[in-house]
Amino acid sequence: MEVITIESNAFKELEAKINLIAKLLIVQQVYTHDTHINEKCIDNYDVCSSVKINENTLQRLRSNGL
Repeated sequence: MEVITIESNAFKELEAKINLIAKLLIVQQVYTHDTHINEKCIDNYDVCSSVKINENTLQRLRSNGL
């Protein structure tokens, strides 16, 4: 096993960066989890019923990127 030595200031900077990355990952995980809870999946029938169009119109809108 090798022993690696670094200056105290360099170690503290590295530790601060690692802690920041860990905090950002936790925030991202919480945000992603919350958005998945609030999302509701709907099928083609629900979309067509909501906006009062038929499935052919829905497909045409999707194909045109609308």
